[in-house]
Amino acid sequence: MYITDDIMQKSINLALLAVAICILAVFTYSYLLLHNQSSSITPATTITTTTAYTTAITTTILPVYYSNFSVSNSINTFSFNIYSKLFAGTSEANSNIVFSPFSLFAAMSIAARGASGNTLSQMQQTLYLPSNFTAMDSSFSNLLNSLKPTNNSYNLSIADSLWIDKAFNATYVLNQSLASKLASYYDSSLHLADFSGNPIAATEAINQWIANKTGNLIKKLIPEGGITSDTVSVIVNAIYFYGKWEHQFDINDTRNSTFYGLNGSITVPMMYESADAGYFSNSTLQAVELDYVGGKIAMVVILPSNSSIQNLSASMSSGKLTNIISGMSYQTVDILLPRFNFSYTSDDLVPELRSLGITDAFIPMLANFSNMYINHSNSAMKLYISQVLQKAVIRVNETGTKAAAATAVIMNATATPFPNVPLFDADKPFMFFIIDKQTNAILFMGQVVNPLAH
Repeated sequence: MYITDDIMQKSINLALLAVAICILAVFTYSYLLLHNQSSSITPATTITTTTAYTTAITTTILPVYYSNFSVSNSINTFSFNIYSKLFAGTSEANSNIVFSPFSLFAAMSIAARGASGNTLSQMQQTLYLPSNFTAMDSSFSNLLNSLKPTNNSYNLSIADSLWIDKAFNATYVLNQSLASKLASYYDSSLHLADFSGNPIAATEAINQWIANKTGNLIKKLIPEGGITSDTVSVIVNAIYFYGKWEHQFDINDTRNSTFYGLNGSITVPMMYESADAGYFSNSTLQAVELDYVGGKIAMVVILPSNSSIQNLSASMSSGKLTNIISGMSYQTVDILLPRFNFSYTSDDLVPELRSLGITDAFIPMLANFSNMYINHSNSAMKLYISQVLQKAVIRVNETGTKAAAATAVIMNATATPFPNVPLFDADKPFMFFIIDKQTNAILFMGQVVNPLAH
């Protein structure tokens, strides 16, 4: 039975006391690891993958206690650091946002494995990576294996690939030892591409690979001109999720309702259900956890009581998110949640990464990626990261959620509710995070300020 009009109006009045809403979309990820494929390199134009990979050492200069390294903790800390640089206090804070810190973390970690010297140290500190390479690989492998779907209750896939210029590789030769390790621990595929001779065809091949890995949700991550004849390597991470709600919203209960946005009120399709769910509330916020089929992945929605979406985004942290989730109790909750469907593109993440402490990697004369190619360390040729791009998509409706993201690291070379039943009414701007329920590792995060905007 749908909530009455009187109760709906009361819920909207109560919601007016809250200046903003936050959705924490909590969603997990997993890998297709340790496939015993051929280590040969295949041409980019065929988009055939192998598990030979290339880049070099991942490390970090953190304290000794990082011998018990947790990659999910590093991902989550990095997530809020990069999110605050990208969106907090900027014009973007007034926009719908979906972002995958996991995808960026994975791609940059692979780049770090090809780094050395001060470049490596900066990347280790910013990404919170351990100085022990074995610990790094082991933690990634354990996490990805634990997140791997064990049945068909949902679809979750993560893929990495390294694309290298065939002419450059003929001279400088990929480090095959590191390629083998990355193939084993990260299921990374390796592709030869003709960046120097035909950058347009190479761009199309990479974009097609991304589209294939993301259910065609991410079609053209790398724009025309993004790859040039100076490009020698492109590192790509792609992540895709589709899950159905454990308790689906009845489409017959969806009605047009008011959403109090930053620029005034709008009418949106508002979904409704009364369901048993994880629920948390205190004097400053409410939170609800909506499971997907299988119970391993969930969306957590957070509704602040008396702060704006901007203040909520700025104040959220990995520790606060963990405390909210761990403080939930399982109970019946009346839930009102708008449909939303949008994408977000980050055209250039280099400034934000620089502000977090990675500087040398983007400067041709300072960058040190000498671990990536065997004959590169003594060469006058300098490899550096010229661009870091990401595009993410999220679609939420009565049935469930689809979400996808892809990151490319481009490297160039240069010489009133029912009694006792809480009401969670998401009728204002909100944030979302997608995490694994077991590890709380964040895959996607963002905000919705206008559910109708695409």
